Amino acid sequence: MSTADPSMLYITLVLPALFSLSMIFEGVHKFMEKQSGWVPMIMGIIFLLVTITSYFMFQ
Repeated sequence: MSTADPSMLYITLVLPALFSLSMIFEGVHKFMEKQSGWVPMIMGIIFLLVTITSYFMFQ
């Protein structure tokens, strides 16, 4: 299985990016509900940065 395979791209980049975006939006939702949403938002941003970094490492 090569890194140029579309399924590898889907597994390593698209799914983690969607997961991190859902964490970020969960934090935004908590802020709108007047709750503390810092933890999911920060974890989502960190996870998204790791996903972007892995994209550049695979190129």
